Amino acid sequence: MNETDTARKRPIVLPCIAGLLCVLSLFLIGKAAPVFVEMYRVFEIDPLPPNILIISRIHWFWTLPLGSIIAAILIWGSRRWSRRTNLVVDVVCIVSAVTIFMTFAITAFVPVFDMRS
Repeated sequence: MNETDTARKRPIVLPCIAGLLCVLSLFLIGKAAPVFVEMYRVFEIDPLPPNILIISRIHWFWTLPLGSIIAAILIWGSRRWSRRTNLVVDVVCIVSAVTIFMTFAITAFVPVFDMRS
């Protein structure tokens, strides 16, 4: 593909959706993590279990830029990569964003509903 073909190739919708989903997922995780840490303090869950300790390190100050960088790479890649490569990368990003969000939600709620004590 030469330079004129690349300049004329417009981004398709899937990279925009994948990028938006990455930004939204990481931003929501970054906004929710401090709320969960405060909730753990209210429920007197201290010290945090090692598998939950990472939630105290998450904040939107770094998750929002990370999601924006991923979205920019996806949109930039849609103009440079082949359609097949673009489709594979976008689907992997969508599945990853949903999986990361669900994993965060499950991990964040585990200490709240833990009834062993």
